[in-house]
Amino acid sequence: MLLDFAYIILILIIGYSLPKAISRNFSTNDLKTLRQLFFYRLVIALYYCFFLSGDANRYYNVSRSIGYEEFLTKLTSGNGTYVMEALNYPWSNILGMSYLANTLFFSLFGFIAIVLFYLMVLKLIPYNRILFGTTIFPLIFFLPNIHLWSVAIGKDTLLFLAVAMFAYAIVFKTRRYLLMMVALLIALMIRPHIVLFLLVGFGIAAIFSQKLTSFQRYGLAIALLGGSAIILPFVLEFINVESLDAAALSQRADNQASLLTEDSGSAVDVSSYPFPVKVVTYLYRPLFFDVHSVGSLISSFDNLFLLVLSFMAFKYKPFETFKSAPFVAKGFLIFGILGTVAFSTSLGNLGIMIRMKNMFTPGILIYFLWCYSYQVYNKYVKHGGAPS
Repeated sequence: MLLDFAYIILILIIGYSLPKAISRNFSTNDLKTLRQLFFYRLVIALYYCFFLSGDANRYYNVSRSIGYEEFLTKLTSGNGTYVMEALNYPWSNILGMSYLANTLFFSLFGFIAIVLFYLMVLKLIPYNRILFGTTIFPLIFFLPNIHLWSVAIGKDTLLFLAVAMFAYAIVFKTRRYLLMMVALLIALMIRPHIVLFLLVGFGIAAIFSQKLTSFQRYGLAIALLGGSAIILPFVLEFINVESLDAAALSQRADNQASLLTEDSGSAVDVSSYPFPVKVVTYLYRPLFFDVHSVGSLISSFDNLFLLVLSFMAFKYKPFETFKSAPFVAKGFLIFGILGTVAFSTSLGNLGIMIRMKNMFTPGILIYFLWCYSYQVYNKYVKHGGAPS
């Protein structure tokens, strides 16, 4: 008990100090906001720990019961669930962290991602926009669902961090390749198809990024798309599909959707929906007509806000805005589109959709912030006015 109390105190100290440790360029207001986000996440982590159950409990309990040899077997199994149990082994088994301490520890990984996303906004987005009397940034960083699925012991937290590290390595040159390799390794061990989406998404973005030199553009495109070709067989094996044949992929999606629809209070039969409705369902549901719990009510507010943000982002010169966007913002959007196409056709449960959307949401929000910044520039700054 005493040792566990020490773990929790240490985690709180590290979390509070993290923003300044990661970057010394934050303003006083930025540090204040990030520390508010840390305590905000702390409340959400406590809520998750004491009131929600699911995979996190199983990862924790299994990792406490296995031995060293089984740890090594699971770590090298190629099965995302087994790997997750192995990755939790040092903390729950060797260090003997309680479920609470372990949850708070994993929430630190998600908080690192939040700090990295925050830094990317400061680097990429020159102008802010006012909505409902307040600036959109950093307001959007307080959306509850971004944090709810990145505070727990689980795949979603580590993938959230992996995406942030990958994009941060591209934006900021320091230790770029090491950070990128670690990010891709984390994702590859847990969900290989996310690596594929990252490499293809940012590879395509490189081709369309006129702000890069020709050498940078084609060099990045070849490296990223070449990497995606290398891991493609592993991804197909992971999802149990023998080829990229459209019929095989469609059958896999229908089967997965039907499996995830059974015996669930938040089930939706997406297999019967036309493709546009599947996309809208994945991106913006649950909405208020889907509410069956406190969690789904909170998610409804989140999704309504995202719906409004989407309309605002794409109503103003969408093609010109995309063309002018920084390379990483383009990459985030294409990465999000790839994830949306893949998961909107294969998931039949709103709760799982929210979780699987979480790794894409921050990047999509950063693209939205670029859209608003571009609007402010064209309407005010370009003509000598003051940005709003």
